Amino acid sequence: MEAVHEAALRLLGEFGPVASEAVPVVTQALSDSNPRIRLAAVIALGHIGPQARVALPDLVWSLVDRSETVRQACPEVLGKIDPDWASSPKVQPFISSLAKHLERSREAGQLTVEAFAVIGPASVPALIEALETSDNRIVRERAAKALGLIGPGARGAIPGLMEAARGDSHGWVREAAAEALRKIDAQ
Repeated sequence: MEAVHEAALRLLGEFGPVASEAVPVVTQALSDSNPRIRLAAVIALGHIGPQARVALPDLVWSLVDRSETVRQACPEVLGKIDPDWASSPKVQPFISSLAKHLERSREAGQLTVEAFAVIGPASVPALIEALETSDNRIVRERAAKALGLIGPGARGAIPGLMEAARGDSHGWVREAAAEALRKIDAQ
């Protein structure tokens, strides 16, 4: 049955924009337990293109998917649907929600840091908030790391990073903030 589901998703994708009415069904497949089905859904949405804009928030969540192949497919697909997807008003609330994943397990937290790097400058406000307001040392450290990965696009975070590099109570946060500042200025 899973093979049929995967094949159906691939077929829908081949129809391209004509399959726009199937976007809700394809989007549901992004939460399937089988990574091959999730990947087929991501690819199908990319082929549907701009007609799949409603799926942008779900695709942002796929940036932290357990499957590396799903995660790797998402940035290109997001760009096919909307070249300015990260600035989409539909996506902004999900970027803020994604910041809550910074405190998850080591692997999930690292995936979230990497997702913020993919999202880029649009994620800077959520990361600044996490860096400046979280009581959790791990969240502040990961927020600083994500800002460093964004590089020059995170210039708006320099004041918060300088404060963290000088005065955070945890050495790991101070170190991550200092490294982020070097990366932002280095490019």
